[in-house]
Amino acid sequence: MLRRLLLTLALTGWSVAQPVPPLPYRAAGLDERQAARFLLQRLTFGATPGQLDQVVQTGLEKWVEAQLDGQASEEELSQRLQDTPCLAMEAGEERTTYVSRARMQELAEQDSLRKWTEGSERSRQIYEARLRDYKESNGIASYDDLFDEIRYQKLLRCRYAHNQLREVLTDFWFNHFNVAALNDNVRVNVLSYERDILRPQALGSFPAMLHQTSQHPAMLYYLDNAQSSASPGAQTTLNARYKSAPAEDQEELRQGQPLQRKNGGLNENYAREVMELHTLGVDGGYTQKDVTELARCLSGWTVLYPEANNDNLRALIKPGQRLGYEQRGDFLFRADWHDAESKSFLGHSFEPGGGLEEGERALDILAAHPSTARYLARKLAQRFVSDEAPAALVDRMARAYGQSHGEIRPMLVAMLQSPEFWAEAAHPSKVKSPLEFFVSSLRCCDADLQFERGHFYWLQRLGQPLYACVPPTGYPEDSRVWASTSELVNRMNFATQLSQNRIKGIRVDWGRFLRPGQEPGAALQPLVVAEAGALAEQLSAKKLLNGGDGYVPERKWFRNPKPADYEQRRRQVWATKVAGVLLASPAFQYR
Repeated sequence: MLRRLLLTLALTGWSVAQPVPPLPYRAAGLDERQAARFLLQRLTFGATPGQLDQVVQTGLEKWVEAQLDGQASEEELSQRLQDTPCLAMEAGEERTTYVSRARMQELAEQDSLRKWTEGSERSRQIYEARLRDYKESNGIASYDDLFDEIRYQKLLRCRYAHNQLREVLTDFWFNHFNVAALNDNVRVNVLSYERDILRPQALGSFPAMLHQTSQHPAMLYYLDNAQSSASPGAQTTLNARYKSAPAEDQEELRQGQPLQRKNGGLNENYAREVMELHTLGVDGGYTQKDVTELARCLSGWTVLYPEANNDNLRALIKPGQRLGYEQRGDFLFRADWHDAESKSFLGHSFEPGGGLEEGERALDILAAHPSTARYLARKLAQRFVSDEAPAALVDRMARAYGQSHGEIRPMLVAMLQSPEFWAEAAHPSKVKSPLEFFVSSLRCCDADLQFERGHFYWLQRLGQPLYACVPPTGYPEDSRVWASTSELVNRMNFATQLSQNRIKGIRVDWGRFLRPGQEPGAALQPLVVAEAGALAEQLSAKKLLNGGDGYVPERKWFRNPKPADYEQRRRQVWATKVAGVLLASPAFQYR
């Protein structure tokens, strides 16, 4: 009963309100300002100009507590998110507002645009151009448009959100419960998956998040559980409920019900990944038999959209709970697909005749398992502390998980109280992921971000296309994978293009940071890297022009006559060169 109460409260957004004790940064030899900068490096997507002073003024503990609460006003972000129409839609509305490419081609064919199937590359290009014209002239919104909006809103949230820790953790949990939006079934559901489950629970309850993701269409389709059913010949929940019904009711219940299974079979993909990647970890102590038994517990978990035209299936589930069918939004439990014979999972017995509650109980067992506590603690420590998660820290965080019945906030408080966390401040070892590098580059210089598809291509070039990690592992938390030569070269190219305002949809006013008479290097370095002298002398501002001989000739910058604001404009050009070097410097690649 207590577990059900805790889960119900978690599902409504309740979490353990644990105050933040004094942070032990002074024991690591840090002053308040150094500690504040480190918190901004690890708990956000990068500091914005002036944010360091704000954190110190607020007080480190109060600022951390506000981030853990995640309830700061987001007026500016909300205003910018108005450019993404999909966010104003109710869950599921995007499936009827946007159309698939196949459906768009059907509509175009009905309007006399013959579908291209084969021919030269030139003929294909002509067809694609005409299809785009048809789409635009008829005001059709496609799944590709939806995908653009979803990716853009993520960048806006990472760039502008005040609740930065919630966004960092939303990214973490998306990788943990990864789905790849590379087919229509997942793509059309990924918005509600992140917006309605992962972001609200990012600082809340892990068991609640586990349950909610398990019944979401994005996960059910991505890992194929929507097709998983009892093996032919196995007794189903429908069989068990029908046989146990009074004889006088059986004739009515029999109408249209498939009491004999002719085909079907288990799909173990989700059952395997939920143990290996979502809960216990690969070394969590389960066997192949447990995978099969969990797949049986989860058989019949599928999808039926409320707007779907499927009268035959609706006729089957009409008797409702008497036969075990249950629909919750888009999720459907099919009593005629569920294996209702006895099971044994991780040492727990399941009596025959069960239904939906079997899968829910199995997930409860996984969420409460000690291996799950350690696995999650290790991943969080790897994300926020170091690639080699310290064993003592993992133990303390796992203990916080167990004591709070799966709450995420107490684990983070335990991490922030640890000497291992603050020891990282002296010599940061975590390399920024491509998304962190992209967003922190924008945040450090207060860049204005507008929609352009080129942003998504840049992230692809940097190695982390949004919502497109094909393996269920998600993008790795071990940051060493982001340090290859080719990826660092792409970062240098991005830094150069950004600093010179050559990226469409991103604009930086470098001049706003230059005070009269101040050297651009001295003005910009505090925005980008913390350490004094982080740049070698040969890369200092004065060495960036003409081999270090000082200013370049006037004619190289402007045509004669020299403009009245020549000095300020020359310093702005100088600043863009300094900024490019700073953004590409090794110091900026760490967080």
